[in-house]
Amino acid sequence: GIDLNKLKATGHKSENSSILFVGSLDNRKRGNLLLNIFRYRIKQEIPNVELWLVCDTPIKDERIKTFINISDDELIDLYQKAHIFCMPSSYEGFGIPYVEAMACGTPVVTTANPGSKEVLGNGKYGIISNKNSIADELIGLLNDKTKREGLISKGLRRAQDFDLEKTVDRYEKMYEELIKK
Repeated sequence: GIDLNKLKATGHKSENSSILFVGSLDNRKRGNLLLNIFRYRIKQEIPNVELWLVCDTPIKDERIKTFINISDDELIDLYQKAHIFCMPSSYEGFGIPYVEAMACGTPVVTTANPGSKEVLGNGKYGIISNKNSIADELIGLLNDKTKREGLISKGLRRAQDFDLEKTVDRYEKMYEELIKK
């Protein structure tokens, strides 16, 4: 579960269009895939767009901002201000970052994996794309405020399903039932 008292939407987005990524560039999170898509396609098509990378590798580029070793509060601030959260991971067992982004009012674009399918309801609450069309999805969503707002609304509702208090209550009830048996 997630703490919805901390992770919440503010409605305040960055001045420039922004895409947030959280994770390692070289592993299953596939940050380098997003980095290449951004460098060679997205920034060519969308003026002033920024890529925000929360990772352990500093990147030098005028429209890429790297955040290393940040606090939970700083991460929440980035989730709240980003226009889109994108983590094109090849595998997530669950996908907490997807839920965190949705709880902060940020629509999610990702690739298919078990975690994204579960959290995003097979695409009902966010965009699940293949890696070859993720650039088109990101560009389309950055250019379509109405679609972003629709996904924000759906994501905020979906994030409620993962509220820590509700999750703890469900586990307690399950354990009580198992103990009775």
